[in-house]
Amino acid sequence: MTANMLSYLMFNRFQMSTPAYREAKNRLSDMDWNTSVQNLLNWADKGAMQLNKLIPALKKIALQDGANVNVDETWLRYHAYNKKRKTYMWCLVNRKARIVIFFYEDTTDDEGVQKHGGRNRNVLKEFLGDAKIKSLQSDGYNVYMYLDNELMDIEHLCCLAHARTKFKYAFDQGSLQARIFLELIGKLYGMEDTYRRERLTADEIYHRRNSKETTEIIDRIRTELYDLLANPDESRSELMSKALNYLKNFWNQIFAYRNDGEYSIDNMAAERAIRPITVQRKNS
Repeated sequence: MTANMLSYLMFNRFQMSTPAYREAKNRLSDMDWNTSVQNLLNWADKGAMQLNKLIPALKKIALQDGANVNVDETWLRYHAYNKKRKTYMWCLVNRKARIVIFFYEDTTDDEGVQKHGGRNRNVLKEFLGDAKIKSLQSDGYNVYMYLDNELMDIEHLCCLAHARTKFKYAFDQGSLQARIFLELIGKLYGMEDTYRRERLTADEIYHRRNSKETTEIIDRIRTELYDLLANPDESRSELMSKALNYLKNFWNQIFAYRNDGEYSIDNMAAERAIRPITVQRKNS
């Protein structure tokens, strides 16, 4: 692989979905790097061939027995036969191994219609294969929650950051009842920051997460949640109702992070990894 080819692949990592002609005409020319569109396309094709040889090795490490993984997905557009199509890119992160893998597969629905870059659970099941991972953390999308028929031993975790964000949206729209949830969740995140600063071991983190102080905070969240659900309020905003229902529906999965000191309180590892795609999509 030439130096120019490698440089282009590294550069293109942060310019996903950008047409080659735009890179050649604008971005690369601004860097005094003059090359043809065909060169960029050839480099990408040759680079993909080399990277495809690396994926199996990375996948073997990322999905080793007992691994804890974070998964997320997002949509993007691509051009095919002079048409714009919608596809889904998936992202799997093994934080301990420091590996991030992006993947997508074409799937077929129940009626035999092919879906380009599908979002159904077959994509994830195909990628995981017979891996014996320990846990899978996500944002609560149903695809992640119903893999048990195939992978009985996986512990499903959801994302406390998603719950916090929903309450933040509700609070910003005037739902003052969301304040207490933001304050209590903020205390849990403050504890996680302390664990990182003190560089605690997984066992120490496990005991701290199950301490009396942590349990009291979570019990307070539960009490506030069920008090509000037991007293419907017609003036309650839709955003607040969604935040309460998300917390209730995924309660066990959200607080399953307490079951192991190596688990994460949220799914931000995958969220951060996939963010360049979402940013590029919005900018485009």
